Amino acid sequence: MQYRWNHADEVRGQYDGTIVRLRSAAQGRSGIGGPFEGRDIVMEPSVDPASWEGGQGVDSFFPYRVGDRWYALYGSHNHAPAGAWLVGLATGTKLTSTFRRMGGSVIESFFIENPIVTRDRHGSYLGVYDSDSSQATGVYVPDGQHIGISASRDGLQWSPGANIAVLPAGAAYDVRTPVSLIEEGDERYTTFFTVQRTSEPWWDVYFVELTRR
Repeated sequence: MQYRWNHADEVRGQYDGTIVRLRSAAQGRSGIGGPFEGRDIVMEPSVDPASWEGGQGVDSFFPYRVGDRWYALYGSHNHAPAGAWLVGLATGTKLTSTFRRMGGSVIESFFIENPIVTRDRHGSYLGVYDSDSSQATGVYVPDGQHIGISASRDGLQWSPGANIAVLPAGAAYDVRTPVSLIEEGDERYTTFFTVQRTSEPWWDVYFVELTRR
């Protein structure tokens, strides 16, 4: 799912996010770049939205399997009036299902975006996500040092979020959008994330190795 807009003000284009499923017309690695076919709706903002969801629609979606069902953490936000950036749980019988909202929000009470979930070798679930340093002030405050982390034994009940430092203090203006949580063995995980350094206008891609203790 990707937002597209033609305005200098990016917020004006970020409405009614919908999660769609496409499949490559070619099998294997040759199909990575498309062409793609089908357009199945996975989640859309107009079907039983939770009270905390807003005009941004469904802005992120990460599915993972628990037993014989699939679950997903999905996000939403309201621009005007400005609301919290939260995530909730949705479920489907198959990965190809239309997912149904389960109600409520999880992990954070004000800001969380783009959670990534991995099932560890013990059968528990770990998640990393984009966090901020606002402390629920009502406005996003850039955090140039941390990403968020949470854990769940069953994939449904998630622990309250915590911050984990991935850069030294003062090294960057903002850390955003973890895009992986790869288990490397021996309780080690690799995560990639984007960084805007204090002296540069562009964003770089960094990675760190996290060790579970």
